[in-house]
Amino acid sequence: MLKVEVKLSNDYRNVIFSSTNEDDYDWISFFNYLTSSCSTHSIINQGCVEIVKNEFLSNIEPHLSYYDNIDFVIDSKIKTLVSDTEIVEKNFNLKDLNNKLEKEGFHRKLIWSKSGKQFNFQEKNVLKMIKHNSSASFSVPGAGKTTEALAYYAFKKDKNTRIVVVCPKNAFQAWDSELNDRLLGKEIFPGCFKNHEKFYRIQSKKDIELKLRGKPNLLINYERLNSIKDELQQYLKTSENHNVLLILDESHRMKAGYKGQWGTNVLSLSDLPKYKLILTGTPCPNSKDDLVAQFDFLFPTIQWAPSTIEQMIQPHYVRTTKKDLGLPEPKINYQHVSMNLAQEDLYNVITDALKRESSGFNLDDSDKLRKIKRCVMRLIQVASNPLLLAKLEETNEIPQGILAGARSPKIDYAIDKALSLKEIGEKTLIWTNFVDNVRHVVTLCKAKGLNPQFIDGSVKIAKDEDDKKNNPNCREYKINKFLNDEDSWVMVANPAAASESISLHSSCHNAIYIDRTYNAGQYLQSLDRIHRLGLPKDKEVNIYIPYHGDNSRHIDYRIMKRLEDKINNMSNILNDFSLHPHPKELSSYNQFSEDEVMSDDELSNELGYLI
Repeated sequence: MLKVEVKLSNDYRNVIFSSTNEDDYDWISFFNYLTSSCSTHSIINQGCVEIVKNEFLSNIEPHLSYYDNIDFVIDSKIKTLVSDTEIVEKNFNLKDLNNKLEKEGFHRKLIWSKSGKQFNFQEKNVLKMIKHNSSASFSVPGAGKTTEALAYYAFKKDKNTRIVVVCPKNAFQAWDSELNDRLLGKEIFPGCFKNHEKFYRIQSKKDIELKLRGKPNLLINYERLNSIKDELQQYLKTSENHNVLLILDESHRMKAGYKGQWGTNVLSLSDLPKYKLILTGTPCPNSKDDLVAQFDFLFPTIQWAPSTIEQMIQPHYVRTTKKDLGLPEPKINYQHVSMNLAQEDLYNVITDALKRESSGFNLDDSDKLRKIKRCVMRLIQVASNPLLLAKLEETNEIPQGILAGARSPKIDYAIDKALSLKEIGEKTLIWTNFVDNVRHVVTLCKAKGLNPQFIDGSVKIAKDEDDKKNNPNCREYKINKFLNDEDSWVMVANPAAASESISLHSSCHNAIYIDRTYNAGQYLQSLDRIHRLGLPKDKEVNIYIPYHGDNSRHIDYRIMKRLEDKINNMSNILNDFSLHPHPKELSSYNQFSEDEVMSDDELSNELGYLI
């Protein structure tokens, strides 16, 4: 009988199959099966092939018994890997949960009241989550996903359990704040625990080597993970460090899976921790395909497919909706704004360039693909503010003088609306995807006496409490200034920097979108900055969206339509019809990174409309 060795690679990331008889019929048959079934395979030679662990667990290991004529000599580490990733369900009751939380010193209540109404959704969510060693919370922002995650940890933990959180850097403060009680002045802000071992923030490769010796709780941002994944992997794969809860906060960031760096880094760790959680309010901002990598991380032994994943994930996730929170629907106001002549001329120039670049379009032509996406991004820029393309005059990419007299009608609208809201004592949040717009709008707001604050990628997170109070250049200071200074009327923000992990709903109930992109996740997250739990009962949230164009081929209409499709799709998958904008509002509207623009597949569909 043919013998095939199965072992882990030295870096612990892959599984290697090897045979000394590469001409054997059964080996050739199995070799062909491996290479056709696994997208991540790497052929070392005709007698040896390597595949990623997750594909081994989901695609190959369950089917090894079909090959009766092959004796698979499986390394003990592989057997342990299979055993550790087995899915087991255990049922617990409310008494089990409360007793364990009390024992571990978790003192935040999972049932609470507001305005005479009792809310117990967090308790229900945690009871479902603790059934498995891996789970997901897809609750909307502000519903307490962090609290649920720390309650899950308290229930599962023993004296040796540690937490590793991978999250956006701007979420570090939230995790610190939620973990322990904090004393600010004379006031105590309650956390989930009183004196729990704090989180350590990983800043560098040298930093993690030092920190891991003490087996701490860690906060790691997605960008940093790439440089430290080897050290983290080595740490987690030892038996004494296996007892870890690995949490992915804003897990939609790794939705590209093996096609993206963040997804690849995270999936390389997926079989190592004893416990895993994913947290995000927007798990599938594009399509149900976005769910595959996230659940592949949670359950690497299951072969997840877009066609069946909607049903398969039901036992494994919880979601608290805005309806559950009793939030009133925001009022979305679309306002047609006419383009000026210079803006129309420039828009037509970019559209003609898009037509030229699209000639002979092929998804495999990466250079042409990049140029087409650049044209689409420029259409969005022209519709936002034509002066964003002023530099193209210098390089002769657009005709000289075409921008003479150009200005942004949408920015004019935003400033006028903010001034009218100031007159009735209302603050305004202004969104734009372009950093040059942020600075331009800030300058105009200052000239109008609106005393603006701003957040974009250049604004750093505070280093400490003193920084938050006294450093006007950090984001916490700017947020506090906007919320609490009665003379600060406008916050100008960039969705890439501020659509996650900030809350403005206590003082601001109006948002204006100078521009939007095809990124539905970012749009939904940005809406939640002012529409979330804790919103004053008597306050109406107003969203103002100025748009150009009077036909379905204009970029503003295309973005509006694609956002509608994506949001409706996620509503159906998650059975949550409180997502906004409301489908009827968009359906009745008939008037009209480069990768951050849209996906490659989406691009091929959009070209037919834009040109």
